[in-house]
Amino acid sequence: MKVGEKTRGQLLSEVSKLRRRISQLEKTIINLKKDKGKLQLINRQLQDINESQTDATFLANNNNELQKANEQRAEEKLRNTHQQLLDIIEFLPDATFVVDRKRRVIAWNQAIEEMTGIPKEKIIGRGDYAYAVPFYGQPMPILIDLIFLSNDKIEHQYQKVERIGNRLFAEAYTPYAYNGKGAFLRASASPLYDRQGNLIGAIESIRDTTRRRQAMEELRLSEERFAKAFHGNPVAMAITTFEGKFIDVNKSLLSVTGFNRDELIGRTAIELNAWADFEERSRLLEKVLKEGAIHNEDFKFCKKSGEKRSGLISMELIYIGGERCLLSLFSDISERKQIEEALKRAEREKKVILESINELVIYLDINMQIKWANKAAGSFIGLEPEQLVGTYCYNIFHKRKSPCPRCTFKKTVETGRFQQFEVNTPHGATWSQRFYPVKGDEGSILGVVEVAHDITERKLEMAMYERLNLIGQMAAGIGHEIRNPMTTVRGFLQVLKDKKECYSFQNFFKLMIEELDRANIIITQFLSLAKNKPVEKMMHNLNTIINTISPLIQADAFKLNTNLILKLNEIPDLFLDDKEVRQLIFNLTHNGLEAMSAGGMLTIKTYIEDDEVVLAVQDQGGGIEPDVLEKLGTPFFTTKDNGTGLGLAVCYSIAARHKARIEVETGSHNTTFLVRFRCYHN
Repeated sequence: MKVGEKTRGQLLSEVSKLRRRISQLEKTIINLKKDKGKLQLINRQLQDINESQTDATFLANNNNELQKANEQRAEEKLRNTHQQLLDIIEFLPDATFVVDRKRRVIAWNQAIEEMTGIPKEKIIGRGDYAYAVPFYGQPMPILIDLIFLSNDKIEHQYQKVERIGNRLFAEAYTPYAYNGKGAFLRASASPLYDRQGNLIGAIESIRDTTRRRQAMEELRLSEERFAKAFHGNPVAMAITTFEGKFIDVNKSLLSVTGFNRDELIGRTAIELNAWADFEERSRLLEKVLKEGAIHNEDFKFCKKSGEKRSGLISMELIYIGGERCLLSLFSDISERKQIEEALKRAEREKKVILESINELVIYLDINMQIKWANKAAGSFIGLEPEQLVGTYCYNIFHKRKSPCPRCTFKKTVETGRFQQFEVNTPHGATWSQRFYPVKGDEGSILGVVEVAHDITERKLEMAMYERLNLIGQMAAGIGHEIRNPMTTVRGFLQVLKDKKECYSFQNFFKLMIEELDRANIIITQFLSLAKNKPVEKMMHNLNTIINTISPLIQADAFKLNTNLILKLNEIPDLFLDDKEVRQLIFNLTHNGLEAMSAGGMLTIKTYIEDDEVVLAVQDQGGGIEPDVLEKLGTPFFTTKDNGTGLGLAVCYSIAARHKARIEVETGSHNTTFLVRFRCYHN
């Protein structure tokens, strides 16, 4: 609502300026009325002068003796009257001059001297439009000349010539006023008559309207800005009388309410049933009267369709033309309310979900401070989840004053990738901890979700499976060697059993054959253990696994006087069984190391190619013969003197369980085993 409040302040400022300018215009009208009275007085004075001149002429023509007797008195009267006229004109606030019937200047007051820079001594008695030169730079007819004649050319000099009775009004820009500075001037010209109604001259008053025009232009711009700010504002706005009658509304309000302008102006919100609760309006108005304004108050309103909506309203008292009015701003927050409710529901659902998870779940900010935790996390240390909030994980779980050395949390924040590790407690339990980075819109790390659970029992089960698998592998290793002599023995026993001289030993032969068959079944069962080995896949990074076991591979290379190089590029995490993948890497690297002579180089690479993560193991051996290449992975097939032929078979089996494939590239100087994992699969 900051934008709305700022706009309201601007609107109030504009309204205040409008009121001041209206007041100035009213004063201007009053001054014009006063000038009219002064002009009427001047006209009467000129009429008196004319009558005095007429009386003097009449006496001169008809009574020379009386003229001589009264000549001095008449002249004195004439001089006094003329001086009174000049005194009145001199002190008029507007620039004023008077011409006689021959349009010679007979009066030029102080105000027009200041406007033109021409003293009266230099212009009194001059004709031939000399009074126009200070305004237009040349002698030419102006407004006062329209008193004596009608001339379209003169009228065209002005934007408009108004006639009110026998007075003329016009306004124009005069470029030479004020010694060439120029100004907008408004002039009024009036004829001067004697008592017999004869035209004896004219008077023109001139007023500088430059400031008024500037004020009017500012007023126009102000009104334009007000209109733009009001009607273009994205916040719904309305100006109403205090009783609620709409004076003006903007487009946003029409959009929010669904009404059109004609339906609102001149009517009240109550008449239109726009208030969902009339008592709510009364309460808000009472608060406005008490405090002068209200800001962001909750209220309910109805759209034209009758739909009830939630909103925020701000109202402020303003005065327009002395009348108390209200400026109202409001916004529809129904969607926001719905979102808030949805967020509250989501928060409740999240809490229920977290409480139902048996694993420990906590969310930490980048400073390792706990922001929320589930019930299992609290129960683990005998506290309520709320008591964990605000504490630090290393303090509450590990009783340390600083983060644990080599903390996986830090690695998660630094790399921005999922991390997982196992930890053994002093009590002999094993815990699996997983760290999931929480990223913002721009990829910045906001925090980490840690999930931990006790895997002690599962580890025991895995150990059992490992032992069974070992037995299965041993069975696979010796099964072939045992089954061959067993088959031979069984065959001879079968032959001997059918000979007549051995007929008396039938029961022995039968027992020996049954025992051989039972031994064969046991061997078969051992072999099946390796095939049914359980697989536990989780998100891992091949680079992490390789780095973990690289010291062991390096040790093997050292024994064989060979070298190891790692070229690990950035790759995404994969869904893997890390133990099986370790076995896969061990088997491939062991074969590669044995395939090379002393000084050879074994290279392990990882990279992304065609939406696949590739693990490449390259040796510098003599290559693989074509007839051998096609048999790779066949159980018990080996080119080694002491080999069992199960190493690569196990590799192919592991790859199959991970939905990966193994490719072989070989030449006379090197061989590369490529294991291609699909980037996205479960």
